[in-house]
This record gives sequence, structure tokens and C-alpha cells, in this order.
Amino acid sequence: MAQKDDETRERIGGNVPDSEKQKYYRLALRAMQEVEKAKEASKAAVRAYRQVLKNAKAAGVMPEAIAYVLKCRNLDADELAQQEREICRMLALSGVWPSIQDDLFASYLPKVDLTAETTAEVAYDHGHSCGVKGENRDLNPHVPGTDQWEAWDRGWLSGQGDNVAKMPSAKKGPAKGKKATPKEEPPEAKAGSEFDTSHEPPLCEDDAPDAAKLFDE
Repeated sequence: MAQKDDETRERIGGNVPDSEKQKYYRLALRAMQEVEKAKEASKAAVRAYRQVLKNAKAAGVMPEAIAYVLKCRNLDADELAQQEREICRMLALSGVWPSIQDDLFASYLPKVDLTAETTAEVAYDHGHSCGVKGENRDLNPHVPGTDQWEAWDRGWLSGQGDNVAKMPSAKKGPAKGKKATPKEEPPEAKAGSEFDTSHEPPLCEDDAPDAAKLFDE
């Protein structure tokens, strides 16, 4: 045992010149100084990050949302989607937030004001939008017989007409050698009826309402 200790002492520092020892000390010192600088820089960066979150909270921005998104920013899109679905599902199954699906997505759906305060113009624009989308005419949300109901219905018919006009078959003329047969005008589109939209002034781009504000009035 004593012989092994002697060999160890001889191998470590025994025959190594002092200049070599000083060289490695200086190298280790520089490396340690870099580690200490990095630790200080890291602490300063963390403090700056926390201050940004505090400033965000003071401005009304939810800092937890920022931190969560930063954590997810390097995830694959499919992986992130799966993770979010599982979180929502677990919140519902655990009873922590049973109505999470309805509560989350209901706030993103445009809401129609069903009161008499809704103007006929807004109702018409909403009906036109529903007509263009091909939604059912029976989805008119207003009380039958009111100005809003009739305006919505006129808008829906107008939207449906726009869809027909955009169809390829509607733009083609009669086949070669055949005469075009007169097309009977639908009763609801006849002049003077409650569905007649011929008196509606055309909208130019400057007159068109802002879609983002359509349902806020």
C-alpha cells in the first residue's frame, strides 16, 4: 500500500516542472472565469426575461400565455396539436373544465343581435353572407314579419344569386344551333314584391361595411 502511494505522488507532480503547473493553472483560471461570466450573464438574462413578463402583465397581457407559447415554439405542428387536444380532453374528463369545448369556441363565433336594435342594413349584409355560403334560408335569426327579417331574407336571396352568377354553367350561352329559351322570372324576384332588391342601391368599395364590425353593431 505504501509503495502505491509513493508511485502516485511521483506520478502527480513529482517530476513535473513548476512552469507546467503554472500553465495549467492559468488555463483553468481562464476557463473558470468564463464559467462565472456565463453564470452572471445567465442570471442577468433571466432577470430581464422576468421583467418583460411583469411589464406584460402590467399592460394587461397574460404572462402565462407568453411563457407557455415560448415553451411550445419548437414543437412540431402535429405534436403541438396532439398535445393541445389531450390537454383540453383531460380538463373535460377530470371535471376541472367540463364545458371547455363550448366555452372556448363559442367566443369565436360571430353573434347576431336578435333585438330590434339590429338595423335592416346589418341584417341584409348578414343574410347576403349566409346566402353566399349556401346556408339554409330557414336560419333567418330575426322575428318573422319584422324589417330585420325581411332585410335578412332579401340579403340571402341576393347572396344565392351571386353564387349562381359565379357558376361556370351560368356564364355559358345556349348550345350551338339551339335557341335560348326564355327563363321565367321567379315570383319572389318580380318587381314590386317584398323580395324585390332592384331598388337597393349598389354598394361601392367605399360603402361596403367592415366585415370585422359586421356583428358588433
